[in-house]
Amino acid sequence: YRALLSEELRRVRHAVRRRYPGIAAADLEMLSERALDALDALPAHVNPLIQAIFVQSWVRCLHELS
Repeated sequence: YRALLSEELRRVRHAVRRRYPGIAAADLEMLSERALDALDALPAHVNPLIQAIFVQSWVRCLHELS
């Protein structure tokens, strides 16, 4: 499941980068990597719904940058 959530973050990162090329690539990369690292740091027993909410909050953050 985490692999799917990680892929969602990567997909959004690429979509934002394509749609809004003016966004600093370094900032976008740093934020998305932090999100992926934080997802990996979540304990394995964390409810998948909580994991999905966590990822969606990062997705929203990446879209708000654009």
